Amino acid sequence: MLFPNGFNDELSRSIYKGVLACQRPEVFTVFDCFIQNIKPSLIVEIGTCYGGLAWALHDSGLQAGSKLITYDILERDSLTDLRNAGVDVRLEDIYTKDYQLKSKAISEFNSYPSPRLFLADGGNKIAEFAAFISLAKSGDFIGAHDFAYSDLDFRNSSIWGWAEIQEKDIQKWLYSSKLNYYAMDQFRSIAWVMTQVI
Repeated sequence: MLFPNGFNDELSRSIYKGVLACQRPEVFTVFDCFIQNIKPSLIVEIGTCYGGLAWALHDSGLQAGSKLITYDILERDSLTDLRNAGVDVRLEDIYTKDYQLKSKAISEFNSYPSPRLFLADGGNKIAEFAAFISLAKSGDFIGAHDFAYSDLDFRNSSIWGWAEIQEKDIQKWLYSSKLNYYAMDQFRSIAWVMTQVI
């Protein structure tokens, strides 16, 4: 894999309660502060992977009064530990073939009031982000991992080794006044983008 200049691959892994998170180590602090501040009623994570971030989001959510649901399509041994800790891990694809949210997911998500937090970290972050836009209401937050503002930003940054979503992929919503960036510097430091629905 071709990494950007100066990228240290050790920064792409961190551990939470003994479970791997494919995230920068600072992710836990950034998300905990964010969740305690906005107190979302619901946190939806697409792309559980091993589950380290999901478990951290669950714990932060408990303190903030938030419900976490994390989705993946692959079972992993570590997910048993999450389930035993009370994390709502679901092995299902909540998207149709054309990446629209399935009606069951929409109904469940809409049973929670704003603010809600939707996180795209699965296999198609651009499509996941777009699907969340169609559901989101004013006051909700939508984030995506593996974010770089541009190809140049990615090549010149040592923050992260992947760029699967960029500003150009979300700019139509930013420029149409549907979204605003939220806490840009904090989330950029962990290779995430966070937006708030207007």
